[in-house]
Amino acid sequence: MKVKKVPQNQRLNFLPKLFYAYYLTGENFVYGFMDKNASNYTGGYYEFMKCENGALYMKPDAEYFLSLSNHFADVVSADNCGIIATLYALNAMIHKAHVKGHADVLHYLIKKHDELNDYVRTLDDVSYSLIKRAID
Repeated sequence: MKVKKVPQNQRLNFLPKLFYAYYLTGENFVYGFMDKNASNYTGGYYEFMKCENGALYMKPDAEYFLSLSNHFADVVSADNCGIIATLYALNAMIHKAHVKGHADVLHYLIKKHDELNDYVRTLDDVSYSLIKRAID
């Protein structure tokens, strides 16, 4: 499955397409996730990525060593790191929508989560395994 960088003139609409009504919270979750879990992370520019199945993710500027509370600890490429951080953010936003009773937001975010997981299933075995270990 092909993935491409979102053009500059479409970046403004990317986060609402990814996180719907929770786009500010979702974006901040990704930054906080990286700050907490990525060694030597100091912020930076993110590419916004779109897969041909409609999946979206935020891609940081470099690879990072991720150390997660589920005992995952490994060096992760920028693409895989972005997918992992975005999946964690979507999961957190899904929980928030459920707790708040925002059914329309909940269904939208579940769809985006499923699309990104579908994309992950098309990756090579090494990337697939790494991402699944990180989100398990």
